[in-house]
Amino acid sequence: FLVRIPYPAGMGPYKVINETARYLELWCEATNIPGVALSTTNINRYGYAGIEKKPHTAVMNDITLNFIADGKTAILQFFQQWIKMIVNFDMRSGINPSTNNGLMANQAPYEVAYKNAYITDIELIVFNDGGQEVLNIVLREAYPIVLGDMPLNWGDTNTAARIPVTFSIYDWYSKNN
Repeated sequence: FLVRIPYPAGMGPYKVINETARYLELWCEATNIPGVALSTTNINRYGYAGIEKKPHTAVMNDITLNFIADGKTAILQFFQQWIKMIVNFDMRSGINPSTNNGLMANQAPYEVAYKNAYITDIELIVFNDGGQEVLNIVLREAYPIVLGDMPLNWGDTNTAARIPVTFSIYDWYSKNN
């Protein structure tokens, strides 16, 4: 699966992978096609009869993408910086924002960035065995909410490290229909 991630606006000139790129393209080892759930409310039909469920909104499931780490940790650094831009959890210079270690200008530690700075529309592209695109799903207003643990084990020789990243999305659509 190919995942195309345009750089979020708040990442600005910071590009871990490539200074001139407008988006990052990564091969994803595993994911799920995003799901959706309908929130319902119980009502009495005709005001007194049996209970009936009525839908009132769609709720998008979070989606986890599993990437294979590169040898220079650039992919891991990209997601670490993206999450740190959303909530600057770097306290190595103290609470003073003038000695800021975050990506956003004058972002104090544990300050949350504005949503328009960290969201982006991610494309999830699925190919068949012949290399033709069969599905292209756009995850709208996506941002990482979990950068999963990366187990490191001395006995795992000749095994690539994997980076699980869970994204929250506002909604999604398929470009194929």
